[in-house]
Amino acid sequence: MFRASEIMLLNKTDLLPYLKFDVEKCIAYAKEVNPEIEVFQVSAATGEGLDKWYDWLKSASSNPHSAKVW
Repeated sequence: MFRASEIMLLNKTDLLPYLKFDVEKCIAYAKEVNPEIEVFQVSAATGEGLDKWYDWLKSASSNPHSAKVW
């Protein structure tokens, strides 16, 4: 999955204080498989990170040859 992906969307980051989840390790594992993967950490509840994610979507949709937008 990560090898074929251009991005990784890590959602629900607002819950991280309540979970035993190592974000840095998760990202490191994904980058081991695909060093070029771009990671977006977002929270729909707080809005954190959504601006960067929306900017990527806008850029990808305006330039369909640069990214696969499904």
